[in-house]
Amino acid sequence: MTIRDANYPTPPGLLRTTETAAIELGIQLTGEGVRDFGKLESDVAEFTRAPHGGLVVVQDPFTTIQRERIVALAARYRLPAIYPHTSFAEIGGLVSYGVNLPVMWRAAAGYIDRILRGASPGGLPVQEPTDPEIIVNLKTARSLDLTIPSTLRNRVTRLI
Repeated sequence: MTIRDANYPTPPGLLRTTETAAIELGIQLTGEGVRDFGKLESDVAEFTRAPHGGLVVVQDPFTTIQRERIVALAARYRLPAIYPHTSFAEIGGLVSYGVNLPVMWRAAAGYIDRILRGASPGGLPVQEPTDPEIIVNLKTARSLDLTIPSTLRNRVTRLI
């Protein structure tokens, strides 16, 4: 089940790649977007009636503001979940996969410096993150009776 803000436009590329990956893995995606936490709670409760489910939490204003409640909801229903920020894994989420925000901010500071020194913003190259940050919370994995395979352990940025 995807958890995302119904009021916030999800980047089309993110949706496309997520849907493509789900099809390749034989996974069915559900979730229409949420506007309030009460509705999310009832949607997750309904979702857990089917076996072998998990959550994919998308980065947006709703999920960022509600991150503690979303992590607690996943724990209550014993659902594995992947989150967009390190902060989710640090408060008990199973896995976070996303950009390394401190690296991105440092890069942005370099651009600001160049602009303040006279560089034209339009002349600066667009940069995309190249190294995802993967954080795995081992305590949460144990609580879900999950074993983290060595292939994943070898790729993680940090184990909590």
